[in-house]
Amino acid sequence: MRIRVKAIIQIVSCFIMCLVTVMFVNPGKAEAIGINRMFQNPQNPNKYYFVGMVYYDTWSNAGGQWISTPPGGITDVDGFDYVFEFSASRKIKDVRVSKFDYYREYGDEIFEASRSFEMSQNSKSYYVQATSRNYSLTNRPWTGKGTNVANVPVYVVQARLEAEYPVNRRLEEEQKGQQFAPLVQGWRFYFPTLFEIELEPEEGKAIIKHYTTNGRSLNGVFPDREEKLEKGKSYTFAHTPGNADYTYVGHKKSTVSPPSGGTITPGDHPPFTYDASFPTYYLYFYYEAQDKPPPPPPTASCTPPSPGATINGRYMDPVVTARIL
Repeated sequence: MRIRVKAIIQIVSCFIMCLVTVMFVNPGKAEAIGINRMFQNPQNPNKYYFVGMVYYDTWSNAGGQWISTPPGGITDVDGFDYVFEFSASRKIKDVRVSKFDYYREYGDEIFEASRSFEMSQNSKSYYVQATSRNYSLTNRPWTGKGTNVANVPVYVVQARLEAEYPVNRRLEEEQKGQQFAPLVQGWRFYFPTLFEIELEPEEGKAIIKHYTTNGRSLNGVFPDREEKLEKGKSYTFAHTPGNADYTYVGHKKSTVSPPSGGTITPGDHPPFTYDASFPTYYLYFYYEAQDKPPPPPPTASCTPPSPGATINGRYMDPVVTARIL
């Protein structure tokens, strides 16, 4: 009787483990992943990386028959609709998906940033040794280009269940006190996915205008303009040269609001590197109008007399006219 009860318990335990496997292999839709779980490329701050992890557990029953695809077999695994979310001011330019290589550049940093929970449970080698090298990823279109949220559906297909040292799930459960029939086996295989997410550069704008020193716009003389600013780039805005009517005096600048009041700073503003800490850079150039001397008064002139000519003596007093015959 005890032997029969023990056998029943082992069979039920195996069945429960199989159910757990199904639940993990069908994870559904993932929660939004923020930058706290991504690794930012130190050489290109607009690129972020994330490692997605799915795994496949395969078990045999008490009779030794495989309930799912056995080790060495090929099967479709599963995946997620991965959602990546950035701050509202950022725009996603591109998302590229590939199999993750643990030994790539920044491989350790990318994996540790993405899989902090897994790293708290086991060493990195635990996952490396249980990772299959033979699998494919679905090439489904992602959405969210030009916004701050990307939805990227990725599923692992045509995966071969082989690894250097697959995780011995039976042993792990036995260490927790679980009991199994002698022929029961359980193995886990990992299939990591690398996401490379590129953002549009953080942008601002420079508003450049021209005024006289008393505040009159010179847009009709020196064209006002706007220029795009990209984070991390250096900019130099030299004043528009004056002309015969206007002499350059200096500038005012602000990163908060259009300049008003205050003194005019002589010369040009020095070069600066845009750090995206403000959206708009206001730079106003000021000019002094040149004073022109008044035109000289008209002068009278004499012409030689000729027959039939009439002379108007408007500069004489009294006014007289004469006709030469």
